[in-house]
Amino acid sequence: MLRNYNDEIYITPEIIRKQDPRYLLVRKLEFEKYAPKEVNHQERFALSDKIINKIKEAEPEGIGMDKLIEELHESADLINQEIKKALEGGIIYEPRPGMLRYLG
Repeated sequence: MLRNYNDEIYITPEIIRKQDPRYLLVRKLEFEKYAPKEVNHQERFALSDKIINKIKEAEPEGIGMDKLIEELHESADLINQEIKKALEGGIIYEPRPGMLRYLG
């Protein structure tokens, strides 16, 4: 049930039921199953090298970010982080939005 008091909205349950305390353990294990796994330092360097090599291979015209993500078969977030680091480090540049080229 939603209630308003002093221009603030409060949610109050109408029915509350008891749960088995072991249910919390089950939910915790379910969340751990889908939690992102930590990537060690060496794997990150390997991914960074793969990204730079793919960009070098497509050098005269560059490569699109979407195509790069498709070819590497890694997490898009992880690839975007590594691309951002390479852009900040001056290793690659973005001549047009979404296109990457090797600077060195």
